[in-house]
Amino acid sequence: MEFEIQRNELDNKGYGLFENLIDEETLNSLKKIVDKNLEKNKDNSFFLTGENLEKDLSENTKLLDLIIQIFHFFSKKDGLKEFESRKIYKVLRVISKGKMYSNSYDFHFDAHHYTVLIPIYTPTSNEENYNGDLILMPNMRNKTNSIILNIIQKFFYQNKLTKVILKFLINKRIIKKSFKIKLKPGNAYVFNGFRSLHCNQVVKNGLKRATLLLHFYDLFENSKIINFNRQIRQSLENKNIKKNINT
Repeated sequence: MEFEIQRNELDNKGYGLFENLIDEETLNSLKKIVDKNLEKNKDNSFFLTGENLEKDLSENTKLLDLIIQIFHFFSKKDGLKEFESRKIYKVLRVISKGKMYSNSYDFHFDAHHYTVLIPIYTPTSNEENYNGDLILMPNMRNKTNSIILNIIQKFFYQNKLTKVILKFLINKRIIKKSFKIKLKPGNAYVFNGFRSLHCNQVVKNGLKRATLLLHFYDLFENSKIINFNRQIRQSLENKNIKKNINT
Protein backbone atom coordinates (compact mmCIF):
# COMPACT_ATOMS: atom_id res chain seq x y z
CA MET A 1 0.00 0.00 0.00
CA GLU A 2 1.22 3.50 -0.87
CA PHE A 3 1.53 5.93 2.05
CA GLU A 4 3.38 8.77 0.30
CA ILE A 5 0.28 11.00 0.06
CA GLN A 6 -0.39 10.79 3.80
CA ARG A 7 3.27 11.43 4.55
CA ASN A 8 3.14 14.61 2.48
CA GLU A 9 -0.11 15.63 4.19
CA LEU A 10 1.62 15.27 7.55
CA ASP A 11 4.28 17.75 6.44
CA ASN A 12 1.89 20.19 4.78
CA LYS A 13 -1.27 20.03 6.91
CA GLY A 14 -0.03 18.65 10.22
CA TYR A 15 -1.82 15.32 9.87
CA GLY A 16 -2.35 12.57 7.34
CA LEU A 17 -5.80 11.19 6.49
CA PHE A 18 -6.21 7.53 5.60
CA GLU A 19 -9.72 7.62 4.19
CA ASN A 20 -11.79 4.41 4.55
CA LEU A 21 -8.76 2.52 5.85
CA ILE A 22 -10.84 0.50 8.33
CA ASP A 23 -13.23 -1.95 6.69
CA GLU A 24 -16.69 -2.61 8.09
CA GLU A 25 -15.78 -5.99 9.59
CA THR A 26 -12.82 -4.53 11.51
CA LEU A 27 -14.84 -1.51 12.65
CA ASN A 28 -17.63 -3.76 13.95
CA SER A 29 -15.02 -5.81 15.79
CA LEU A 30 -13.71 -2.65 17.49
CA LYS A 31 -17.26 -1.58 18.35
CA LYS A 32 -17.84 -4.92 20.09
CA ILE A 33 -14.73 -4.32 22.22
CA VAL A 34 -16.02 -0.87 23.18
CA ASP A 35 -19.54 -2.13 23.88
CA LYS A 36 -18.28 -4.98 26.05
CA ASN A 37 -16.13 -2.68 28.16
CA LEU A 38 -18.80 0.02 28.36
CA GLU A 39 -21.28 -2.53 29.67
CA LYS A 40 -18.73 -3.71 32.23
CA ASN A 41 -18.09 -0.09 33.28
CA LYS A 42 -21.81 0.71 33.40
CA ASP A 43 -21.47 3.24 30.58
CA ASN A 44 -18.89 5.34 32.45
CA SER A 45 -15.89 6.95 30.74
CA PHE A 46 -12.66 4.92 30.83
CA PHE A 47 -9.40 4.24 29.07
CA LEU A 48 -7.84 0.84 28.63
CA THR A 49 -4.29 -0.22 27.80
CA GLY A 50 -1.87 -3.01 28.65
CA GLU A 51 -2.69 -6.70 28.85
CA ASN A 52 -6.47 -6.37 28.87
CA LEU A 53 -6.51 -4.33 25.68
CA GLU A 54 -3.92 -6.57 24.03
CA LYS A 55 -6.21 -9.53 24.68
CA ASP A 56 -9.21 -7.74 23.22
CA LEU A 57 -7.26 -6.74 20.11
CA SER A 58 -5.62 -10.14 19.62
CA GLU A 59 -7.95 -11.03 16.74
CA ASN A 60 -7.33 -7.75 14.89
CA THR A 61 -3.99 -8.84 13.43
CA LYS A 62 -4.88 -7.53 9.96
CA LEU A 63 -5.41 -4.02 11.32
CA LEU A 64 -2.33 -4.05 13.54
CA ASP A 65 -0.14 -5.34 10.69
CA LEU A 66 -1.37 -2.47 8.52
CA ILE A 67 -0.64 0.10 11.23
CA ILE A 68 2.88 -1.32 11.64
CA GLN A 69 3.42 -0.85 7.89
CA ILE A 70 2.36 2.79 8.22
CA PHE A 71 4.63 3.43 11.20
CA HIS A 72 7.60 1.75 9.55
CA PHE A 73 7.12 3.67 6.30
CA PHE A 74 6.94 7.00 8.14
CA SER A 75 9.87 6.13 10.41
CA LYS A 76 12.07 5.21 7.46
CA LYS A 77 11.16 8.47 5.70
CA ASP A 78 12.06 10.44 8.83
CA GLY A 79 15.34 8.59 9.33
CA LEU A 80 14.43 7.21 12.77
CA LYS A 81 16.86 4.63 14.08
CA GLU A 82 16.07 1.00 14.95
CA PHE A 83 12.35 1.53 14.45
CA GLU A 84 11.82 -2.13 13.48
CA SER A 85 12.27 -3.20 17.11
CA ARG A 86 9.81 -0.64 18.54
CA LYS A 87 6.40 -1.69 19.82
CA ILE A 88 3.03 0.03 19.46
CA TYR A 89 1.56 1.53 22.64
CA LYS A 90 -2.20 1.01 22.38
CA VAL A 91 -4.93 2.91 24.24
CA LEU A 92 -8.69 2.54 23.99
CA ARG A 93 -10.26 5.81 25.16
CA VAL A 94 -14.01 6.09 25.70
CA ILE A 95 -15.92 9.19 26.82
CA SER A 96 -19.45 8.39 27.91
CA LYS A 97 -21.66 9.02 30.91
CA GLY A 98 -19.88 11.32 33.38
CA LYS A 99 -16.67 13.37 33.06
CA MET A 100 -17.85 14.82 29.75
CA TYR A 101 -16.28 18.19 30.52
CA SER A 102 -13.23 17.05 32.49
CA ASN A 103 -12.28 14.81 29.53
CA SER A 104 -12.40 17.76 27.12
CA TYR A 105 -9.77 20.36 26.23
CA ASP A 106 -7.16 18.22 27.98
CA PHE A 107 -4.25 19.70 26.02
CA HIS A 108 -1.19 17.48 25.92
CA PHE A 109 1.74 16.15 23.92
CA ASP A 110 2.40 12.45 23.48
CA ALA A 111 5.68 10.84 24.45
CA HIS A 112 5.74 8.97 21.13
CA HIS A 113 6.82 10.36 17.78
CA TYR A 114 3.70 9.22 15.87
CA THR A 115 0.07 8.80 16.84
CA VAL A 116 -2.59 7.08 14.76
CA LEU A 117 -6.15 7.82 15.86
CA ILE A 118 -8.92 5.44 14.80
CA PRO A 119 -12.47 6.69 15.53
CA ILE A 120 -14.86 3.92 16.57
CA TYR A 121 -17.85 5.91 17.81
CA THR A 122 -18.19 9.63 17.11
CA PRO A 123 -20.88 11.80 18.72
CA THR A 124 -23.23 13.79 16.51
CA SER A 125 -24.69 16.93 18.06
CA ASN A 126 -26.29 19.93 16.41
CA GLU A 127 -24.37 22.15 18.82
CA GLU A 128 -20.97 23.31 17.60
CA ASN A 129 -18.00 22.34 19.82
CA TYR A 130 -19.95 19.47 21.44
CA ASN A 131 -19.00 16.63 19.08
CA GLY A 132 -15.67 15.66 20.62
CA ASP A 133 -13.79 16.92 17.56
CA LEU A 134 -10.00 16.69 17.59
CA ILE A 135 -8.16 19.98 18.12
CA LEU A 136 -4.63 19.93 16.71
CA MET A 137 -1.81 22.47 16.91
CA PRO A 138 1.07 21.02 14.86
CA ASN A 139 4.76 21.55 15.58
CA MET A 140 4.32 23.40 18.87
CA ARG A 141 7.60 22.03 20.23
CA ASN A 142 10.80 20.56 18.90
CA LYS A 143 11.87 16.96 19.18
CA THR A 144 13.91 16.37 22.33
CA ASN A 145 15.16 13.50 24.48
CA SER A 146 15.41 15.71 27.57
CA ILE A 147 13.22 14.39 30.39
CA ILE A 148 13.58 17.67 32.32
CA LEU A 149 12.43 19.78 29.38
CA ASN A 150 9.55 17.39 28.74
CA ILE A 151 8.38 17.70 32.37
CA ILE A 152 8.60 21.52 32.25
CA GLN A 153 6.52 21.57 29.06
CA LYS A 154 3.95 19.27 30.62
CA PHE A 155 3.57 21.57 33.64
CA PHE A 156 3.21 24.58 31.36
CA TYR A 157 0.61 23.15 28.97
CA GLN A 158 -1.21 20.64 31.18
CA ASN A 159 -2.61 22.84 33.94
CA LYS A 160 -6.08 24.29 34.53
CA LEU A 161 -5.15 27.92 33.79
CA THR A 162 -3.53 27.08 30.43
CA LYS A 163 -6.53 24.87 29.63
CA VAL A 164 -8.97 27.75 30.18
CA ILE A 165 -6.85 30.26 28.22
CA LEU A 166 -6.25 27.94 25.24
CA LYS A 167 -9.92 26.92 25.12
CA PHE A 168 -10.97 30.58 24.96
CA LEU A 169 -8.39 31.49 22.31
CA ILE A 170 -9.26 28.47 20.13
CA ASN A 171 -13.05 28.89 20.31
CA LYS A 172 -12.65 32.60 19.46
CA ARG A 173 -10.39 31.53 16.56
CA ILE A 174 -7.59 33.75 17.86
CA ILE A 175 -4.95 31.02 17.62
CA LYS A 176 -4.53 30.63 13.87
CA LYS A 177 -2.23 27.64 14.16
CA SER A 178 -4.94 25.42 15.64
CA PHE A 179 -7.57 23.63 13.61
CA LYS A 180 -10.42 21.22 14.19
CA ILE A 181 -10.69 17.76 12.67
CA LYS A 182 -14.12 16.14 12.47
CA LEU A 183 -13.52 12.44 12.95
CA LYS A 184 -15.25 9.78 10.89
CA PRO A 185 -15.36 6.04 11.73
CA GLY A 186 -13.64 4.08 9.00
CA ASN A 187 -10.92 6.70 8.60
CA ALA A 188 -7.58 6.80 10.39
CA TYR A 189 -5.60 9.93 11.22
CA VAL A 190 -1.85 10.11 11.77
CA PHE A 191 -0.01 13.05 13.31
CA ASN A 192 3.22 13.80 15.11
CA GLY A 193 1.94 13.35 18.66
CA PHE A 194 5.20 14.38 20.28
CA ARG A 195 5.39 17.80 18.62
CA SER A 196 1.67 18.53 18.18
CA LEU A 197 -0.38 19.89 21.07
CA HIS A 198 -3.81 18.27 20.90
CA CYS A 199 -7.06 17.56 22.72
CA ASN A 200 -10.71 16.87 22.02
CA GLN A 201 -13.69 19.15 22.38
CA VAL A 202 -16.64 18.44 24.67
CA VAL A 203 -18.87 15.41 24.10
CA LYS A 204 -22.50 16.33 24.71
CA ASN A 205 -24.23 14.49 27.56
CA GLY A 206 -26.02 11.39 26.33
CA LEU A 207 -23.54 10.80 23.50
CA LYS A 208 -20.30 8.80 23.42
CA ARG A 209 -16.89 9.04 21.80
CA ALA A 210 -14.63 6.02 21.41
CA THR A 211 -11.18 6.04 19.79
CA LEU A 212 -8.33 3.58 19.46
CA LEU A 213 -5.02 5.41 19.85
CA LEU A 214 -1.89 3.77 18.51
CA HIS A 215 1.40 5.39 19.53
CA PHE A 216 4.79 4.55 18.04
CA TYR A 217 8.46 5.31 18.66
CA ASP A 218 8.64 6.32 22.30
CA LEU A 219 11.30 9.02 22.71
CA PHE A 220 11.60 8.10 26.40
CA GLU A 221 11.46 4.33 25.99
CA ASN A 222 14.10 3.68 28.66
CA SER A 223 13.00 6.38 31.10
CA LYS A 224 12.09 4.96 34.50
CA ILE A 225 10.24 8.18 35.36
CA ILE A 226 7.99 8.05 32.29
CA ASN A 227 7.30 4.32 32.65
CA PHE A 228 6.54 4.75 36.36
CA ASN A 229 4.12 7.57 35.56
CA ARG A 230 2.30 5.35 33.04
CA GLN A 231 2.05 2.55 35.60
CA ILE A 232 0.57 4.94 38.18
CA ARG A 233 -1.92 6.31 35.67
CA GLN A 234 -3.02 2.83 34.62
CA SER A 235 -3.24 1.70 38.25
CA LEU A 236 -5.53 4.63 39.09
CA GLU A 237 -7.68 3.89 36.05
CA ASN A 238 -7.91 0.20 37.02
CA LYS A 239 -9.20 1.26 40.44
CA ASN A 240 -11.70 3.55 38.77
CA ILE A 241 -12.90 0.72 36.51
CA LYS A 242 -13.30 -1.64 39.50
CA LYS A 243 -15.25 1.08 41.30
CA ASN A 244 -17.60 1.44 38.32
CA ILE A 245 -18.10 -2.33 38.15
CA ASN A 246 -18.87 -2.64 41.86
CA THR A 247 -21.14 0.40 42.08
